Amino acid sequence: MLRTISIACVTLFLTLFNSAIEKVQGLYLYPSSGATAAPSLLRTREFRHSFRSNPQQKLLWLQKLSSSTTTTSTILHATTETSTLTQLESVIHKCDFCAEEFASRNALFRHISQCTNEMKENGELGIAANLRRYTLGFRFAYFSNSSDLPKPEAKVAGEEIQNAFKEAMRQRSSKNIGANIEILSCTQATIAKQRHRSLSQEFGCSAVNDVITIRFACSPSSFGEKEYAYLLKEMNIILKKIDMINIQLINVSSTLSKFHAENSCTQFVYKYMLPLKWIKDGKELERWWLFSENKDVGEAEHPGTFQSQPPSTSLKTLSKALKSAESITVPNRRVRKRLLHSRPDKISSDRKIEKTATRRLGTLSNKERRAWHNFADPALQGDASPNQEPVWKVLDRARLSQIIKNPLSNEVVAVIEFRGDGFMPQQIRRIVGVAVAITNGLLPSNFFEVATKPQNALGTILAPGGRLYLSDAKYHYDQSIKLFYGSEDTSKRDVQEFSVEENEIWLQNQIFLETSKAKLVHLEDKWLKEMNEIIAPRVSSEMFLVDQHLKVTDSKEYISLSTASDEYSSTLSLLQNIALSGWPKTSIARSKVLRHKDGCEEFGSFTIINPELFSSSTVPLGNNLFPDLVQSVFDLEKYVSTQSLNNCAHKNCVAGRKLSTHCAVNFNASFTPHVDSGIGLGQSLSLIVGLGDYHGGDIFVEGIAYPIRYQPLEFDGWKQRHWTGAYSGERFSLVWFSPAH
Repeated sequence: MLRTISIACVTLFLTLFNSAIEKVQGLYLYPSSGATAAPSLLRTREFRHSFRSNPQQKLLWLQKLSSSTTTTSTILHATTETSTLTQLESVIHKCDFCAEEFASRNALFRHISQCTNEMKENGELGIAANLRRYTLGFRFAYFSNSSDLPKPEAKVAGEEIQNAFKEAMRQRSSKNIGANIEILSCTQATIAKQRHRSLSQEFGCSAVNDVITIRFACSPSSFGEKEYAYLLKEMNIILKKIDMINIQLINVSSTLSKFHAENSCTQFVYKYMLPLKWIKDGKELERWWLFSENKDVGEAEHPGTFQSQPPSTSLKTLSKALKSAESITVPNRRVRKRLLHSRPDKISSDRKIEKTATRRLGTLSNKERRAWHNFADPALQGDASPNQEPVWKVLDRARLSQIIKNPLSNEVVAVIEFRGDGFMPQQIRRIVGVAVAITNGLLPSNFFEVATKPQNALGTILAPGGRLYLSDAKYHYDQSIKLFYGSEDTSKRDVQEFSVEENEIWLQNQIFLETSKAKLVHLEDKWLKEMNEIIAPRVSSEMFLVDQHLKVTDSKEYISLSTASDEYSSTLSLLQNIALSGWPKTSIARSKVLRHKDGCEEFGSFTIINPELFSSSTVPLGNNLFPDLVQSVFDLEKYVSTQSLNNCAHKNCVAGRKLSTHCAVNFNASFTPHVDSGIGLGQSLSLIVGLGDYHGGDIFVEGIAYPIRYQPLEFDGWKQRHWTGAYSGERFSLVWFSPAH
């Protein structure tokens, strides 16, 4: 009896084990990217036999698989495409060789063997199997003074590099390589394709050392070491023929296949050429520099030291202002021990570290990440909100690098170097503009500390364009392959025509030539005057309001408030009763964009749904706790929707608003700058109104204040940054919206 049971158990175990092995093979053997393979395919006898007996067919399948961009299920070379509308009913099985469709997977794989045999007879299979993949890295510089470029200089230069490579290879193919060349992929350090779009390089920015990688396939017997020198020479000849932008190819180097010019980059280095005449006592500093011996401050043992004393402390003030913008090192045990033994006057003031760099970013891996939302291009709108990850970046270095003279005039320029893990459009120029204002005494020295707090929204000063350029793109964790620098293994596969230093001098002279034109000199002088007289005082006033936390004075001086109309009074009464009994707890996600209001113990936010328009298996807690409020809130929206909106913060404001499915109910909720996400992602236009007895409390939409106390406002909460202005009193607000899903 026991023997029979044992045999049965062993048999059952083996059966389950074999089944599991077959499922694992079906699910994980050669799956396509982003897809799950069907296990029944790999268990097909015909397929296994064909796969094992034909190595060339196997190689071709693997090559096609790795380069496939199909987003649906692909097993080797059999593709299953599913319609988005009838995902569960209609499945198409298509051969990637000849695009023929089949009713079943078995029929598809019976066809594959015949299809590949035909390709073999035609010679196509042997050609594909003999192709080898290469990855080349190109270092290049570019400058443009044209205002007619349809795209940023980085993108135009990158596309021209690709075109020059294709043309050079095409010319070479007729002599040596042959016709079997295929461009597989291309990546560029300054173009954000896999990062967020807000991290692409801005318009008007040149480069000394941008990097692009091109991955291609060709015959290994026809692409050798001599091709690198040919590419460098021939591509530069082709690039010189371009009119709108000057491009110089510096290096061509072989790289590892895993190297990715965009994702592998760990640090960007930018430089801005700041005229000394922009800062306080600039004319005196220019004369001092022109008639005294000098040296580059970036390479000196003690930066900022000169053989003769400067006539002003403005350079030192500028250096301190720039240093205050840098990210601090996250304190570790060694840092804390050093601080304990430091003199009190040498210890910098502490500030709250909101986020830290967690990726392996070389020297930036232990640095603080700061919110640079106030320094981004306003055109980014919601993409430059503090609740967006690209806004949080490390600024490792902001220092004076060198002081140089314009060879065309007596203008003296301070070259400022910025190093970080990424920069948004206009970020560096706004840092420069603020640093100049601090140096001239127009803004307080703690401006960067206040402006990089996620709860604060401030204006900043944009320095003129045309003086910014990319100095370097660094790859800390790929130095083992000696990218562009040569080694015992790569010196024969790394050719160079220009040095980076020569290209930087060339680019600086191009910038000097362009900025010396009378028109640009006039525009920069006009900017300097407006910055000193208009822009900086306005920004200073905004910062004063942030420091005060209130836009209004003592409550005794308030004018009397208007009372709520009958349409609002019933809803207000219900809200006040809930506040007295204890406001519900706010969700963790929404708490991240709420600012704690001093002296306010009760505050928060919750969401309710309109049961007449929206049904869900999970009903929000607010609907269960406050059914009377739900009815009153959506009845109020019906009334508001029939009225003409005097407030509108978007371009598509029209009468006759559709009723919403959701409403956010807020009590004393002071929101930091953000765009809606989560349940509000992809929502329709939002409608907000304020209720209660309070002063201030305007809503700011992209920096414009709108009063909402019994004055409904429609805005795009998904795309437009918005936040709550300072206020005093008891403030309720209702935000109606309809999510996309």
